Amino acid sequence: DPAGTRVVEQSFEFDLTSTAKLLSRYLDREVTVEQPRGHRVEACTRTLVGTQGGLTLRLGDGSVRVVEGHSGIRLPSLPGGLISKPTLVWDLEARVAGTHQARFAYQTQGMTWWADYNLTQSDAQSTGCRLDVGAWVTLVNQSGASYRDARLKLIAGDVQRLQKLHPAPQPAMAARAMLDRAEGFAEKAFFEYHLYTLGRPTTLADNSTKQIELFPTAPGVQCEKALVYQGQAMAIPLHGAPMSDRAFGVQSNRKVDVYLRFRNTRANGLGMPLPAGRMRVSRLDPADQSLEFIGEDAID
Repeated sequence: DPAGTRVVEQSFEFDLTSTAKLLSRYLDREVTVEQPRGHRVEACTRTLVGTQGGLTLRLGDGSVRVVEGHSGIRLPSLPGGLISKPTLVWDLEARVAGTHQARFAYQTQGMTWWADYNLTQSDAQSTGCRLDVGAWVTLVNQSGASYRDARLKLIAGDVQRLQKLHPAPQPAMAARAMLDRAEGFAEKAFFEYHLYTLGRPTTLADNSTKQIELFPTAPGVQCEKALVYQGQAMAIPLHGAPMSDRAFGVQSNRKVDVYLRFRNTRANGLGMPLPAGRMRVSRLDPADQSLEFIGEDAID
């Protein structure tokens, strides 16, 4: 009954069970203390009156005994108010009694993702400069929960988040249960961003890093190599200000930058909008058919 059901209050309880909290709840109550005696363990039930610097027990005759060493403590039950894991508690108002089905959504911190691109460059007399372009998505889950058989959606773009709660804008990520078994990521425009939906379930374990292929490696992407020289390797003066330094330009940049350029089009074997990430470029050494790293850069 969605129209007749609402959440009146919600609370998040995180007073987790610990030895100190358990014993503090049993002050002035009877506990059973186990102590080793040679090859056997002796158990005695006494009233617990203190827990600092050992266990302070009140005996049946009113005297007090301090126990500094013990092998175990038995408590009659778990006291109220303590829980074994953080719990969300809802107070509901429902006009229809019985079992209800509900779906809820929430935002969590501790999850992020980025794209990694692996490019292999080669030259041939017949084809010229070519690149094999592979892309992977790296997911980091430190949210405190695992998501089994989840539907994964990635949003590429600078999603505005409040700086007070989130130190820096992060790519958005959503996960929910699904049943179909399609493969790969599908991209589409979503508001002012790009949405990448994985067409199969995936499991994101807590405190783990996972990589998923963004798209199959595109072989033989046409590219060009450009040599760029920027002699004035310093800040440009303010507009309109005269340059009176006679030595300006003498200490110029002596290095030449090398760029590999390619067009992200379907005709060139690509065409999917590329999320921000790092592009690592390697080149095949024909002497031993090994890949040698030649540079990297980042795209926005």
